Amino acid sequence: MNRPAYPATLGRVDLKELSKFAAMHNPQPSEALLLQRMREKLAENSGRKRTFIGADLQFLSMRITQEKGELVRAVQDGKSVEEVWREAADVANFAAMIALNYELRQAMHTSASESGEKVSAFQRRHGRALYNIFREQYTLSVSEKAWKWFRRLMAYAREIGVRDDIPVDGLKIEHHTPRESVWTKDEVKRVVQAALHGGKAESGNEIPARRSIALATAISYDTSMPQGDVLRLTWNQWDGKGFIGRQQKKRGGRRLYHVVSEETRAMLNDTVKTSTNIIVCEVTGKPYVDEPDTVSQSRRNSFGRLFRKFCKRAKVKGKTFHDLRRTALTEAGNSGATQTELEGMGGHAHGSKTLGVYVLPDKEAAHNVAKKRWDE
Repeated sequence: MNRPAYPATLGRVDLKELSKFAAMHNPQPSEALLLQRMREKLAENSGRKRTFIGADLQFLSMRITQEKGELVRAVQDGKSVEEVWREAADVANFAAMIALNYELRQAMHTSASESGEKVSAFQRRHGRALYNIFREQYTLSVSEKAWKWFRRLMAYAREIGVRDDIPVDGLKIEHHTPRESVWTKDEVKRVVQAALHGGKAESGNEIPARRSIALATAISYDTSMPQGDVLRLTWNQWDGKGFIGRQQKKRGGRRLYHVVSEETRAMLNDTVKTSTNIIVCEVTGKPYVDEPDTVSQSRRNSFGRLFRKFCKRAKVKGKTFHDLRRTALTEAGNSGATQTELEGMGGHAHGSKTLGVYVLPDKEAAHNVAKKRWDE
């Protein structure tokens, strides 16, 4: 089927000709295609979506303006059709967030007006009872997360005027002990090599190489970026020495620059570009999807599952991908990085107490202190 080339001049567009051209080049209805792209983007962002419950209209408007700017730049810069669609899906998703946020607000107002016992009558003692129920039914970690979301819901109720306070503020609850696991340099190297070269399992089955797993591991170890940010990286963010980007999760929302090691730089330069994303599943040819309710094919090729398999093959036990973030920040701190430098590397807000969860001084740090005190 011969397809006509649409004229580049856009000064005066013939709508009939444009519609005909679009129909020939895209037999799928635009509404269905947009919905498909939106679903793909939501699935891709599943591991790093920040809550929009309690986010005000100003914040969401700012984000949709940013996404719209990225869409316009993608068109003006002549990016691929795939990338333009992805940017368009981001705009549409934030528009949907505004609508859903509004729907939640109206629903809470309605429940408050119809029955004063649902939100506005909630008291502190009810909060204690609710948390006890959480602990009876769930683990400590899950209970803590559920409680955090419930507190955000109460904060949202105060923001929209359903309540005058947050009744659970300051309520003492149990907190799980933060992880303190850090990787050794040898463990990181073994996982990277196992993913790069593949091999044979004990059963005799061939294990294909997964360059994407090796790249993601090396990047996170070098930069301290969490999994969600690593999987979202695009080639546009790579300048040959490091990555320029903004955090996906709200740890300060700052624009960051991450430098990578020479070894990782060589891996990136040798990587064949098959997508706008850097970390791409070798089987699907698409960015990784880690949705718990996706089809079995997606689960088999989920990033987390494959990463754990190569950790097992490299005989690395008890370590998670997120521990790479703690390892990078700890090594930087032990090397003499200042608080400001660590905040810039990890993307934490100035003076953030969260940094103490990641930077774990060890014997090397103690020796560094002694050296500075007595050897200088």
